[in-house]
Amino acid sequence: LMAHENFSRFLRDFCDAWLNLREMDFTTPDAKLFPEYDSFLHDSIRKETESFLEELIVSNLPVSNLVKSDFAMLNNRLADHYALPPVDGVKLQKVLLSDDSVRGGLLSQASILKVTANGTNTSPVFRGIWVMERILGETTSPPPPGIPGVEPDIRGASTLRELLSQHRNATECQSCHQKIDPFGVVFENYDAVGRFQLTSKDKPIDSKSKLPDGTDVEGIEGIKDYILKLKKDDFTKSLVENLFAYAIGRDIGFADTEEINNIVKEVIDDDYRFRTVIEQIVLSPSFYKKEQSWFNKIVGR
Repeated sequence: LMAHENFSRFLRDFCDAWLNLREMDFTTPDAKLFPEYDSFLHDSIRKETESFLEELIVSNLPVSNLVKSDFAMLNNRLADHYALPPVDGVKLQKVLLSDDSVRGGLLSQASILKVTANGTNTSPVFRGIWVMERILGETTSPPPPGIPGVEPDIRGASTLRELLSQHRNATECQSCHQKIDPFGVVFENYDAVGRFQLTSKDKPIDSKSKLPDGTDVEGIEGIKDYILKLKKDDFTKSLVENLFAYAIGRDIGFADTEEINNIVKEVIDDDYRFRTVIEQIVLSPSFYKKEQSWFNKIVGR
């Protein structure tokens, strides 16, 4: 029982730290726009992400499932929310997805889509930053001082894409938004609580994007394929860095580079298995030093 409780605590704490799920309660979806969003759904979408991570670890599946997966962890409430075939009961269970499903993996889970929205509107900027920092391990810069989150002149902008285009016209905003926005607009088929939609305000949603390296992608499936085909090792390294930092209880620095690179190599050599990530971190010198330091404090050394 204690081991199960510790594992559950790890799943929650790591999801909070890595995926930013600690902000799940920071916004409440607009009751008029999303009347179906209740406490049961709120609790279910968090547990979906934690249960999904648990399944990957317990079954020792490849970490690529975090990006693109042929199954989801669902209960009856989540299946209804995602417009998927009915699922019996409130207990989360592994459900296989069809080949053309718009679900599968972290990027289309409602918990992620909620914390990257503001409770009313979606935000390609927030979602783009989330992908870059949490999935690809890239650092983004904060907006320059005095620059508003919404551009001062939105005359003539009828769509979110046009709104972002006008915002990028400001010289001080161009360099960052040219990197961030392309990773965010691919999520526009998903509303602020993670429902899939083909139109918004009676207008078709355009989720096509050209990424900073020139790659053309369309929608969330396009970005999933892009990550797994061109950025799989970058994603793996980002996961290792986040779990490594969580395990040793501090931010990583330049001195950790060799250790992290060695762990990533072992994970790649073992077909990207999730359990290998955990095993290699536990066997790392930094983790041993942390545990030895903790032990010494306990025994008074």
